[in-house]
Amino acid sequence: MSRSAFAARFKTVVGMAPGEYLTQWRLTIAQSRLRDGEPVGVVARDLGYVNASSFSRVFTRHLGASPRHWLADSPLP
Repeated sequence: MSRSAFAARFKTVVGMAPGEYLTQWRLTIAQSRLRDGEPVGVVARDLGYVNASSFSRVFTRHLGASPRHWLADSPLP
């Protein structure tokens, strides 16, 4: 199966592009780990981001706040 065929089929089945799905999945894991008290830099590295800054930009773009601000505003479990 070609990459474009896979991407089209994935979008049909899942409802979003593979890259978008991966980003959402990573951010869901990041949110959980940040709530558990892990440092932003460690979470960023473990989830495959080059550095905390690049992770923070993606996090802010998708969730509307930096990881630290999101965590401060997030209700505790």
